[in-house]
Amino acid sequence: EILRCLVGSEMCIRDRGKAEDNVYVKGQKISLVATPLPNYQLSSWSIAGESVDLGKKDTLTVTVGADRTYSANFTPILHKVSIETFGDASGDLKVTTPDDQAADGQKPVSNGDELQQGSILQIAAIPSVNTQLKSLQINGESLKGDKVTLTGPLTIKAVFEPKPVNMALVTLEKKNMEHGSCLLYTSPS
Repeated sequence: EILRCLVGSEMCIRDRGKAEDNVYVKGQKISLVATPLPNYQLSSWSIAGESVDLGKKDTLTVTVGADRTYSANFTPILHKVSIETFGDASGDLKVTTPDDQAADGQKPVSNGDELQQGSILQIAAIPSVNTQLKSLQINGESLKGDKVTLTGPLTIKAVFEPKPVNMALVTLEKKNMEHGSCLLYTSPS
């Protein structure tokens, strides 16, 4: 009798005591080692045509007794994204992730969504008229830049406040600036 081990596209199974063509002698003990790709986790082992619980350990040791096909089953690692806005004024907190299928290349992320670890989130806090952004935080730390890579549960918090009366709104448009950029600086009084 023989044992055949198959390797799927989203996993790697190595066997210890490997024989040529993954064929083993009855009674031989072998170990199968499942190694998930980045941002995936082993969810279970299975045997084709059988409903048996083989556990979730990365290494599975079996004694060859019959022809069997073992599979390591992997699932994405998911993390919850919380999106919160606070303050005495209003604004919009837009969170997106790249999506080749979307018309604009971005898929909106909503409060409570679970996304795969490793996802890159684009974050934009847009104040309403006569409002300004007071703070923008990721898990209690100030956001540096406008993107973050999801590595665990994530809370994005924007706080908006009214603009002081002595301030005016200055807007820069990207119109006709495809070959350059424009930066806005405050001048010393």
